[in-house]
Amino acid sequence: MPNDRITKVVFLWDYSLRIRIKNWSYDIANVFRDINLQSKFLNLETLNLDDAFCKLTDISDRKWFMDVCRKPKLRTYVSFKKKYETENYLLQPLSRPKRSILAQFRTGILPLKVETGRFQQLPVEDRTCNFCLGSEIEDEKHFLFDCSLYNSLRDTLFGKVHALYPEFNALHITDKVELLMFKTPILLANFIFDAFNKRKEKMYDS
Repeated sequence: MPNDRITKVVFLWDYSLRIRIKNWSYDIANVFRDINLQSKFLNLETLNLDDAFCKLTDISDRKWFMDVCRKPKLRTYVSFKKKYETENYLLQPLSRPKRSILAQFRTGILPLKVETGRFQQLPVEDRTCNFCLGSEIEDEKHFLFDCSLYNSLRDTLFGKVHALYPEFNALHITDKVELLMFKTPILLANFIFDAFNKRKEKMYDS
């Protein structure tokens, strides 16, 4: 760009002030520093935008994942969500109630005992399931894989998933969660919706 273009003139003026004040150029220099391309900015060299975009995306993804790992209620979410992107289940033909309950399950806010016990200030180890004979904490894992209240619904879910993915039964539990979340979100949403309704019926009958 010619040096007499108003855009170039304004840029060079702003660029010259970056050492004295925290202006736009100062902020951009820090961005370039973060992606190890500061010399490009200091020398006013051209930049490969695709390369810069990839570096910035990588930094953003790592920061996002570190933030997610710091939040205890995202215990299930962090086990399968590794990349910051729009999830497939949002594009599936799910009703609003089923989409909502799947989102609650994913993000740890479905009102299971592990979540509601926080408001009662119960220690985590005391947030046990009231609907089966064991003394396990009622968290997302227990709800999905272990609680006897949902055995028939679970057998139906796992039977359908196994028919689509024969390797399912042999997978580690973390890999099972990932498969259910990414490859069979509609089946999973149906299970969570029906199981949670059964839970509410049981709770109110007691």
